[in-house]
Amino acid sequence: MSCAVDSTVIIDLVAAKADAAERAKRALWKEQQLGVICVCAPVYAECLAFPVWRKSDLDALLTDTGISIDWDLPQRIWLDAAQAFVAYAARRRKSKQSHPRRILADFVIGAHAASVGGLITQNDVDFRSAFPHLRLVIP
Repeated sequence: MSCAVDSTVIIDLVAAKADAAERAKRALWKEQQLGVICVCAPVYAECLAFPVWRKSDLDALLTDTGISIDWDLPQRIWLDAAQAFVAYAARRRKSKQSHPRRILADFVIGAHAASVGGLITQNDVDFRSAFPHLRLVIP
């Protein structure tokens, strides 16, 4: 079984306190024992936007940790992401809550993770509500 990795976990590997970085490493190692771990292109872009990283740093980290990049996302992922986003927007309007808004990229990440078998993330609340059947791994 494969598992996708969210940008929160990738960033934890280099920017978090030692205990959070260690939990992220353990979660990645455990999932590698089960199959391939990967990031989708939106996660790669989010990580590149992290202020202290250069492309070469990110590429080296992904290579060193054995994380592959899914550059090509099939139509089903885009359609599932759109459907999840529409449902989220309806829930948000109905509840009139003031919690932070999510962006479409979050739903692409979730739809991609659902297609590969799971997601390692620190953001379980949002992914659980948008993708209730998604297997989540919380470091």
